[in-house]
Amino acid sequence: MTAENYIVAYVDESPSDLKAYATFLESSGLKVVQFLAKPTITAEWIGKLEASLILVDYVLDQKQPGSAMIDYRGALLATAVRGKYPNKPIVILTQRSFIQDELVGAKDFAGVYDELVFKDDIADSKRRQGVVQKLIGLIEGFSQLEKTEPKEWAQLLQVLGSGELEEGDLISAEPPWLDEEPWRVPEAGRWVRKVILRFPGILYDSLHAATTLGIDEQAFLQGSVQEYFQDCRYGGVFASHDEPRWWKKRLLGKADQMMEDADIMGHPATNFSPAWEKQRGIRLAPSKCIFSGQEHADCVCWLYVAPVLRQYSLPYFPDARPAVMDTARLSFSAIEKENFDERRFREDARRLLPRIRKGSREG
Repeated sequence: MTAENYIVAYVDESPSDLKAYATFLESSGLKVVQFLAKPTITAEWIGKLEASLILVDYVLDQKQPGSAMIDYRGALLATAVRGKYPNKPIVILTQRSFIQDELVGAKDFAGVYDELVFKDDIADSKRRQGVVQKLIGLIEGFSQLEKTEPKEWAQLLQVLGSGELEEGDLISAEPPWLDEEPWRVPEAGRWVRKVILRFPGILYDSLHAATTLGIDEQAFLQGSVQEYFQDCRYGGVFASHDEPRWWKKRLLGKADQMMEDADIMGHPATNFSPAWEKQRGIRLAPSKCIFSGQEHADCVCWLYVAPVLRQYSLPYFPDARPAVMDTARLSFSAIEKENFDERRFREDARRLLPRIRKGSREG
């Protein structure tokens, strides 16, 4: 569906911001109903609109003429809205410059809002459409989950478009409600978006998919390759045309089939490309290691988001991703140039850091 099918309830304490950002969003087709924040505003009041999505400014502490100072933050209002209308997507809005300061505290409210959007991006005509598409994706994903009945594990697997091949991995990805069915829309939505789609391991974005095949990302995205891997593409809830994903195990299965047909065995990172050339007569450009420049890089540097050979990278643990997901890795290039919390490396890897930082190119 398109933007004009949806209503956004937007709450801000600044009349000028409220008008300006509502106008920006409306210029992309969304219907926006404006709520000027007041001490008397309630979740019930906002909810009566039956909006598709609730957009709340994080600050909400500017005194209005003739009104008392508002004594809550947007995250607290979002908490009230989530409690009253749990199946509505809630987005916190703020300035990008604010993120380093006050919003550090907003992490405590991460469970009550579904996305963080920057006013800077809405104001920028080049980035605005991406924001609008993100909001539409939230609306449609929440709607799909809300309509799914019964809210049991089997039905969620259907909404994801997964099969027996992926079910075990999805269970290992720690769905937080697994022992407390039925699942609830906000928790399921957060798990799909913030775990399954975020961390590579069950699904791959185009860079991780290409690199696991040992080819350049643009080579992976060309038409004939996409056609071959079409049935590996993720089409479940929150699927995005702009940020597509592919099922990892299906991708590797198709790569193995190509290599078997070409009678070329081995790891896809080094053998899929030769198999493709033998079968299709087309050479696919190889992935190149960001550190050594060598071909057929087989993993991705977590910081630089670029291909790297496994031998020129170290395992790194920057987050609490489930063990079923791919371990993050840092290229020697990143280790040489950037500062990291060494506690996030394993002990054996920490012993290698001084030599890497001295610029050693030894494998």
